[in-house]
Amino acid sequence: MHCSFSFAKKYGVDFAVVRDREKSPPVYTVFFKAKDTDAVTRILQDYSVKQIKKPSLEAKRRMMDLDNLIKGLYENFTLGRLPERQFNRLMTEYDTEQSNLEQRISELETATERISTKAVQIDKFVRLVKKYRDFAELTTPMLNDFIEKVVIHEAEGGRTKDRTQQVDIYFNFIGNFVLPLSEDEVEALQSEEARRAEEIAERKRKSSKKSTQKRNQKRAEIKAKAEAGDSEAMAEYKAILEKGRQNNRKRAEKMRELRMSDPEYRAKMEEKERLALEREKKRQERATKKKKIALAE
Repeated sequence: MHCSFSFAKKYGVDFAVVRDREKSPPVYTVFFKAKDTDAVTRILQDYSVKQIKKPSLEAKRRMMDLDNLIKGLYENFTLGRLPERQFNRLMTEYDTEQSNLEQRISELETATERISTKAVQIDKFVRLVKKYRDFAELTTPMLNDFIEKVVIHEAEGGRTKDRTQQVDIYFNFIGNFVLPLSEDEVEALQSEEARRAEEIAERKRKSSKKSTQKRNQKRAEIKAKAEAGDSEAMAEYKAILEKGRQNNRKRAEKMRELRMSDPEYRAKMEEKERLALEREKKRQERATKKKKIALAE
């Protein structure tokens, strides 16, 4: 959802959002308190470069990884270690990812070329900072000068206590600048995310356990009725058993496909099969030899 500052204000979002950011503290508060306004320019320029450099390097590394994966895929397919169906599926996935990465790298390179142009925008923002160097309180005109728009994302987590909602503030001239976190803040954030993830996982485990118990109880009741001669229960229990067998076959097939897509595992299986064939061949040779001796006698 995109909205201007004034639109957000209408729904009581603006000051809550800004005051939340104020506790961080917000970008413009940090800038207001900077003794050297040149530091503001350096912060923003460094931020612009980092925003481009890191994802660009990651995309290029992934491209190299994909090249190696595709090379290995061709080798395994040529040597007969990988079924054609799996080869085609993986090639399609890798090709799609490569195309997306090529587009992403091109966009980042274009963004790099625009950094010098953005420096002009940064200068405008610095002049705005100087304009509001000293202030007693945040006012609506100040916020309108600084904020271009507020983007409110869809809430996640439903109506649980894990519900979160991302709110992005876009500043005039510099866009969605987020003040880099300190190491302590990053560590605290990671710890909190890990704690929440563990809580969610624990709730899922408990829910899954209850569902399994309920399902097993219902199955036991149907089984008891079937053993007592209830024809309807017998048919239902038979369907349950058949569904279980089908699920087991699907899981076994999926595991086999995953294992066979691993070159090392496939090589081991081929070696095992070769040894088994050799043993069978020797057994047949011994049996033939014994038969000939018996006939000769």
